[in-house]
Amino acid sequence: MNHRTMIALLACPALWASVPPSTGQGGGTLDANYQVYVGDSTKPAVVVGSALPKWGQQDGARWIGPASGGRIDGNVIYQLTFTVVDLSKAKLTMSVLADPDVDINVNGTFLPQLHSYTTPDVVVLDASRGLQAGTNMIHFWVSDNGTTANLNVSFTGTLGDAASPPPKPKNTGVARYSALSLDEPVESASGQYFDTAKDLQLGGPLKFGFSRYYSSALSSSGATSALGTNWMSNFDTKITVAGTTASVLLFGGKVLTFENTGGGWRLQSPLDTIYQLATVSTGYQLLDPNTRWIYSYSSTGALTAIKDRNANSIVVTQGANGPISAADGAGRTLNFTYAGAQLVKVADQVGRTYTFAYSGGLLQSAADDASHATTYAYTPSGALLVSQQLPLGNKPATQAYDSSGRVISQTDGRGNVTRLSYDGNGTTTITDPTGNIFRQTSDTNGVVIQEID
Repeated sequence: MNHRTMIALLACPALWASVPPSTGQGGGTLDANYQVYVGDSTKPAVVVGSALPKWGQQDGARWIGPASGGRIDGNVIYQLTFTVVDLSKAKLTMSVLADPDVDINVNGTFLPQLHSYTTPDVVVLDASRGLQAGTNMIHFWVSDNGTTANLNVSFTGTLGDAASPPPKPKNTGVARYSALSLDEPVESASGQYFDTAKDLQLGGPLKFGFSRYYSSALSSSGATSALGTNWMSNFDTKITVAGTTASVLLFGGKVLTFENTGGGWRLQSPLDTIYQLATVSTGYQLLDPNTRWIYSYSSTGALTAIKDRNANSIVVTQGANGPISAADGAGRTLNFTYAGAQLVKVADQVGRTYTFAYSGGLLQSAADDASHATTYAYTPSGALLVSQQLPLGNKPATQAYDSSGRVISQTDGRGNVTRLSYDGNGTTTITDPTGNIFRQTSDTNGVVIQEID
């Protein structure tokens, strides 16, 4: 995956007794454990005010922000520094909420972008995710563009010091998208494996770029893409209208359902975030309340534009197999090349490229313009991703699936195996590599409502 260059920030390391501090600790209105900076992909970060984020202004919910109300225009970087005593024993579980979304960099290693405001995303940190012996630095890069830029982080686990309790794969909040003991993301309710790749990131107020998303259950949501089965790009969001019902597929596989009762479109599900849909002369428009961006679609449901409230926009020109170009009006462009119905190349305005190869309709490899390729292996049927081999030759995780397409085991790069089983009534049992067992029970929407360890 390609990631924007991290801004190097200097700070003094701190040693915590067992885990790094969560946000909003220590009382008062300033969080002394985190530092806050602002910047964007073209400007150096600069210290804001006292360089200590504010907290305690949202009903004691442990959120921190760059200023009162959390508003500041630009990228906001929160920095946390801590020390790992024994890397061989260290393993942290990090629960993250962000408004609107966050890129996380662990000692120079970017993690997949997170987009959760109401339900925490959970990430396991160890050596495979950038954790290192001695001083560690995590940057939480929250994109803002004039809206809120707040962050909520908590940790469990161990830094490998003698004072730390044995690591427990348990989250302090509800986890919507993770079986918590797994190195690679698996949704515990459905058993689907998912991942995101950020191939070309151009920047700008709308975070213009090309990203890919994989889910082993994506095709069941009605997603089709020139990237092949169970893959989609951020330009593959679409609307499907049948009578008085409309379904909107978002990047990441989320499907919104609306009903038109004669007075306009009303969201039916899911109701955790209140999206708004309207019919316009050119097709349809969707308002995302998290980013306050408006997505425009043609009368046939294809994405044609993205616009924010400051009139910044990305215009998408569609072709027979998908987008053929996209431009933001500030000189940033993407051009798409197809071979038949499959996307084979994406190029930006300066000539950077990503190329894609296929076999049997499945994406087999993705390579940047320096020929650094990630290759993908699937099950013989179902397009279920078994493993991905990164450019250096390592495989972070290997999945095995049951006959229903659910992940039943995941083996990390060191040979440690985590196993999952499903009772058919919403409860998933997870056994970690050391034999610890815990259970997650989810409601019919896939939201974890109970955890037992």
